[in-house]
Amino acid sequence: MRKTNARAGMQLREVSGAISQGDGAQGTSGNNEGGSVKIGEGGASSAGWHKLQSGLRCQKEFQLEHVRGIHKPQVQTPDYFAIGIGVHAGRATWFGNKFRTDTATWEKVKHAVRRDFEKQKLPVTVKAESACLSYLEQYIAYWSMRPRPTPVAIEWLIGPVPFEPDDPFFMHRTARLDDVSKYPEAGGHLCIGELKTTSGGIQDVVNEYTLHGQPLMQWTLFKRSKRGEKKFGPVKHVMLDVIKKGYGSEKCQFHRQPIPITDYSLAWYSRDLRAQLKILSGIDWNTDTPRNIAQCTRVVGRARVNCPYLDLCRWGKSAGTQYRLADGGFMNSWRPSEEQLVPPWK
Repeated sequence: MRKTNARAGMQLREVSGAISQGDGAQGTSGNNEGGSVKIGEGGASSAGWHKLQSGLRCQKEFQLEHVRGIHKPQVQTPDYFAIGIGVHAGRATWFGNKFRTDTATWEKVKHAVRRDFEKQKLPVTVKAESACLSYLEQYIAYWSMRPRPTPVAIEWLIGPVPFEPDDPFFMHRTARLDDVSKYPEAGGHLCIGELKTTSGGIQDVVNEYTLHGQPLMQWTLFKRSKRGEKKFGPVKHVMLDVIKKGYGSEKCQFHRQPIPITDYSLAWYSRDLRAQLKILSGIDWNTDTPRNIAQCTRVVGRARVNCPYLDLCRWGKSAGTQYRLADGGFMNSWRPSEEQLVPPWK
């Protein structure tokens, strides 16, 4: 069952502390002759971009999700989410095995996918696994025939790192980089590799991430972390590695696009994000947080989807049967306490 803290700031402090204790777990892969490529473990970092984006979209969404722990019950891992997890795991394994295309390497790729699927709390469908392996097979076939990057680190965790030296610890952030490699698409310069899968258009992904909080955070933390620039040297770009998913008889499409990061954008980004972190850290269960009505629906891939809390914000308590509390209980089982005076649907 999921557990929440009374304050988001407390949650961020606890998460960051756990990460700082686990940083040493990353090392050199035994799959790489010479030990030249550093490989960590996959998965989103616990105090990274994905923990912040709901708060930047809407403070009420952040409060409901991360502070109160309100969620919709599910019986399986959503296919789109499982495919993203599996493709990341398989790609990392292929990179770590020096882009070999033999049967033994493909077996390692499949093992990595299934290993990460088994880590999920809910089962992954056969359909999602089949699609994931198909996308990886096409990805390997495509990129194995083209100039390849030279990785120095894969699934590399950096942080917790402050944006400014005097930042309190709950404002320190983390990032897990898909890879740090010298890419031929960037003239052989070192780049932060960022894999993206999409059901929309490749150019749509490039447009979205040309100026986006995730690569800006990755770049900022890489420059300031002892596990980043101080270890590997400066990076030239963030390299988007895009997979446009194929459906039915349609084949996947692939593209790599270097994204330059400007000093001007980094300056305002750090300032603005620090201000937002201070606001989010002050949100507790009872805080009267505003809703961003412009984000009740949003475009994801080819579809416009609802905020997961749209019905709760629209109907209040009467929509409570769709949702569960952090401990898995029903909304109508909630009772006020000293720390929880405000009903969870408000």
